[in-house]
Formats: sequence, structure tokens, C-alpha cells
Amino acid sequence: MMDKIQKEKLFIYVLYLILYLVVPIIIRDTGSAIIILLCIHPLITFLISSIYGYRYSFDFLYPISVGILFIPSIYIYYNESAWIYVFGYLCLAFIGEAFGFAIRKFVHS
Repeated sequence: MMDKIQKEKLFIYVLYLILYLVVPIIIRDTGSAIIILLCIHPLITFLISSIYGYRYSFDFLYPISVGILFIPSIYIYYNESAWIYVFGYLCLAFIGEAFGFAIRKFVHS
């Protein structure tokens, strides 16, 4: 049986799946793809990662998981040139998680 924290973490990963696999459905042209890849995904990735870092401390596997969750969308919506975004979102998840963790330390000190 999953405890509350495991369910919350699973919910966060489901949010990423929705972000990376459902949101791109609205892509109609190159402009909308750029907005999604360079604005929407990074902003939401940073926000979710900050919340994750604040709530659950720091976990090195979390950013790697975020990058991996983007990979299927490369084959569904984009082309091989989108592989760079795996690293970009991984880095953003790392920075967001570190930011949330730092805020947690500051608030609780």
C-alpha cells in the first residue's frame, strides 16, 4: 500500500506526463511548438520542481526522472532535434528542486 508521500510524488509524475504528453496536442505550427518547448514546459517544470524540493527535500533521481519523462514526447510530437530539451528540462528540474529546498531551509531556520 502506498503512503501519502508516495501518492503525492506519483501525482507529481502524472502531472509531468500530462505536461509532456497531453499539452503538445495543441501544437498547430512551429510557433506554437516553440512557445510550448521554450515557455510553457520550462515554466511549469521549474514551478513543479520548486514545490517538489520544498515539500520533499532534495533527491538527485528526481531531475533525471523528469528528463526521462520527456523522452516519449520526442517520438510522438517532435523530432530528434528535441533531444536537447531532455537535458534542459533535467537541468531546470534540478535548479527548481534546489530552489525549493533552499526556500524550505530558509523558512525553517
